[in-house]
Amino acid sequence: PYTSWIGKNMVNLEDIETGNLVAPGLGDDYNAYLTSFNYSREDIETIIKPMAESAKEPIGSMGNDVPTTVLSKKPYRLFSYFKQLFAQVTNPAIDPIREELVMTLTGYLGSLQTNLLDTNPDHVKMVKFTSPVINNTYFQVVKNLRYKGFSNRVISIHFDAKKGAKGLEKALDDICRQAEEAVDENNNYIILTDRGIAEDLAPIPSLMAVSAVHHHLINKRKRMQIDIVVESAEPREVMHFALLFGYGASIINPYMSFAIIEKLVHSRAIQQDFDKAQENYIEAVNKGLLKILSKMGISTLRSYRSAQIFEAVGIHQNVTDRYFEGTVSRIGGIGLEEIAEEVLIPHRKAYTEDVHALMLTEGVYSYRKFGEHHAWNPESVALLQWSTRNNDYKKYKEYAALVDCETSKPGFLRGLLTYKRNPIPLEEVEAVENIMKRFVTGAMSYGSISKEAHEALAIAMNRIGGR
Repeated sequence: PYTSWIGKNMVNLEDIETGNLVAPGLGDDYNAYLTSFNYSREDIETIIKPMAESAKEPIGSMGNDVPTTVLSKKPYRLFSYFKQLFAQVTNPAIDPIREELVMTLTGYLGSLQTNLLDTNPDHVKMVKFTSPVINNTYFQVVKNLRYKGFSNRVISIHFDAKKGAKGLEKALDDICRQAEEAVDENNNYIILTDRGIAEDLAPIPSLMAVSAVHHHLINKRKRMQIDIVVESAEPREVMHFALLFGYGASIINPYMSFAIIEKLVHSRAIQQDFDKAQENYIEAVNKGLLKILSKMGISTLRSYRSAQIFEAVGIHQNVTDRYFEGTVSRIGGIGLEEIAEEVLIPHRKAYTEDVHALMLTEGVYSYRKFGEHHAWNPESVALLQWSTRNNDYKKYKEYAALVDCETSKPGFLRGLLTYKRNPIPLEEVEAVENIMKRFVTGAMSYGSISKEAHEALAIAMNRIGGR
């Protein structure tokens, strides 16, 4: 009688009495957390504020002209080193807006403690949630849940700031050991939390902690017996949440985002009450998650969770093999030393400088004089416009020299390439005109460009002998 079992054993998280609302503020620690987790003005004004106001992700350019993270001189969160794979088709594999009806973020908290092949009501002893991103109030419900004998273990994800990479490695080993103990003690889920940072306690990148625990339990054949809940100040953008879910998290409480939203409401930067702004932010994350799932043709978050459909760009294989098993990192890159240092640079600032004066505009999304380097900057754009408007080839050569120099500064992976000079005799090389027959426009589908553009391309291909 499955329906009867579900009625008696399953409960909706949203239906559980929450009691007192939990305030999102961090009190006197607010600025220290803001600095330690490397928040910039852009994170607040360009990402979090629009999401809290409109319940939608902010719209930006598809082009990204800042250096690949591993080549940047600025510290980034570990999330930035990962890129999601996608279904490479011209039509979206799933349209997350028009086909939203067949997509869902619903999930269940409550591990499988019994034999999957047995038929008994314990299989549906679960807590159902419709949103995997929860506010502080519902997180307290999850943390204190004693429904049907549910239990959990809270594991802090910090490392000794004085010991750097060695401290990080030891802390990750300890976290994995505690997670395994939690399974052996028959807990239903573990809570990984980075609350409680201090001068000598730096936060472990939440993505690294989740993935390390996830793979450790897989290797110990215990992963199916427990769920992972994350309480972290680190995730702020939709992609951060997608990565955490993709590496095994079930529920995330981004408490720092809510603390920031409360500040924005209090200062009247957002013209809404806090509850509505917080609800909008969660809705924006949820919509963004559906969009990201759809790029790979996945329709449910339960299929996306732990799927690891990412590649690492700029992480050493020693790190991926140990903590992100199965993730491809084609070019290698940073190791534990650099990962620890990227965490410690902002963390030291939080406890050694005036944190009230440290909110920087990093210039990642738009050019800033002392911000991140952009390939399209005032100097390169001005030279290009000058040369083309005046038909000045000398100025164009100045422009070309500048962008070549900035590409190899380096700003892009291609800037690291050099070429072996291995000339082939000219008589063995095809005539220059022959390249024309290799031009193909078939992949430019009519749906993606106008009728006029399509016809112009067809005429051009006919004239040059392309396809």
